[in-house]
Amino acid sequence: MKDLQYTPLTPSDDGMGYIDSDGKRWQPLNPKQKKFAREYLKGQNATEAAVKAGYTKNRAAAKRQGSVLLNHNPLSDRPGNQGGREG
Repeated sequence: MKDLQYTPLTPSDDGMGYIDSDGKRWQPLNPKQKKFAREYLKGQNATEAAVKAGYTKNRAAAKRQGSVLLNHNPLSDRPGNQGGREG
């Protein structure tokens, strides 16, 4: 199991996301991103999680997509859910 870090979030005034302590806005994850997060937290590597989430069956493409998801949507600091920042 991967270690998680908690980042406190506050609902945005417009109700369309959350704001972290640095003022960065976070949008809710879509269903495919949530599935990727769940698979990744089960102990899968990013490539396997991307394949199981349905992004692609091509291993090279899944490796790239897994990297993009981990870097664009930092899953390690998402609070109180199964790996994703939810709205």
